[in-house]
Amino acid sequence: MILSEIVTSGLRQLNNRLQRGDNPDQLGSGLYANVYRRKSDPNTVTKVARAVTHKSSDDGYVGFIQHIIDMHNPYFPQVSELKEIVDRDGEFAGYVVRMEKLQTLHQLSD
Repeated sequence: MILSEIVTSGLRQLNNRLQRGDNPDQLGSGLYANVYRRKSDPNTVTKVARAVTHKSSDDGYVGFIQHIIDMHNPYFPQVSELKEIVDRDGEFAGYVVRMEKLQTLHQLSD
């Protein structure tokens, strides 16, 4: 089994746990991440993403989220958790972000 298969397998297991637990609603998915809504907190989403770089410090999205956390700016989404996922060799494999669920302007005007 090559490293990418191990990492993909680990992220797949995490995604499966989220779907079985308190997070049955998958709101979206893309090439790098899946987003889930928590049943117990409909205003929060959990994003599970795979790494696109070898180090978290080189990942632009991780840097952006960390900047939001450090700024405490009320005009940015509120992030409650940023957790890095590492593989068996201690290499950066992805991340989990728990953050405020954003609404479209159309949803807010209803």
